[in-house]
Amino acid sequence: MPRIKLTAIVVLIVAAICLAGCGELSGDASSNDPDAATVTVPDVVDLDGSDAESQIEDAELTVTFAASTDDEDIGEPRPDATGCKVVDQDPSGDDEVDPDTDVSLELDCRQTDWENQDGDEWDDYQSQFDNAVDEGCDAVFTSHLSLYDNDQEYSSLDCASISAPDAADDVPGDVPDDPSSAGSEAGFDAGCVALFDSVGTDALFYGEDSVTADDCQASNPYRSASAGRGDSDSAQGECVGSVAGKSFTIELTAGSVPCAKARSTWIMYSRRAPREGAGSSAALNVGKWLCSSASPTEAPRLGTCSSSTRKTEFRAIANE
Repeated sequence: MPRIKLTAIVVLIVAAICLAGCGELSGDASSNDPDAATVTVPDVVDLDGSDAESQIEDAELTVTFAASTDDEDIGEPRPDATGCKVVDQDPSGDDEVDPDTDVSLELDCRQTDWENQDGDEWDDYQSQFDNAVDEGCDAVFTSHLSLYDNDQEYSSLDCASISAPDAADDVPGDVPDDPSSAGSEAGFDAGCVALFDSVGTDALFYGEDSVTADDCQASNPYRSASAGRGDSDSAQGECVGSVAGKSFTIELTAGSVPCAKARSTWIMYSRRAPREGAGSSAALNVGKWLCSSASPTEAPRLGTCSSSTRKTEFRAIANE
């Protein structure tokens, strides 16, 4: 065989071996690349649960939902996350993981459950609402054991025979920070109104004294500071009430007292003073308070109440 032809054959064989070896080396390098077989976890915190699910599944990952509980532990798995807010995720956003890795999403579903009248918050609200309804109806008869609509007599015993208000009839749009307290407040107010609605009147009477649902609601012991009815923790701020159809404002002159307490004390005094008050000022003890009426020349001041220790005092002013 000619020498030049043999040399060409050797060159071709060597080239083929190099190509085969280089290809094998290239494949090994690819298989050792740590990023070649992983995916990036989407960051879905603060998203709606349904949107978060879509993003994670689009990244070739799987999803598990769990609702967040009050003590910040993970609750029972949840089949649907629509309307819930993602508050945490594991693995975290931007982590690199293997395909089909499960991503656990912690959800805050209180608002959507509230709107569907479901969940722990709604159960607490409804339970306390129902308990306070009877208290509200009974409070209508705080000053008099019996009240009248024309010649028809009513007492707290009639509270059991009226149609009970339903917590679902008038629900706050947003889930309350304290559902139990909000339920008690709303239930008491509903109980104050229930008897008047059942009788079909705006007021019940005992002689010249009249009682309205507003009078009853003004004594609501569950009234929150943020209720927007002048019911701040202290009567130092605006504190408005009404009795016998006449509006008044409580003004704190010494110490500190919750608005609801000052207001209900003055309402109680106003109802009892005409019959039980002593002297020209109709002085009368209402619980731990000594209250008295102002003289006509002191208008618009209606009167004053002082605590038994005289460290706290407030006065009632007639509103025009």
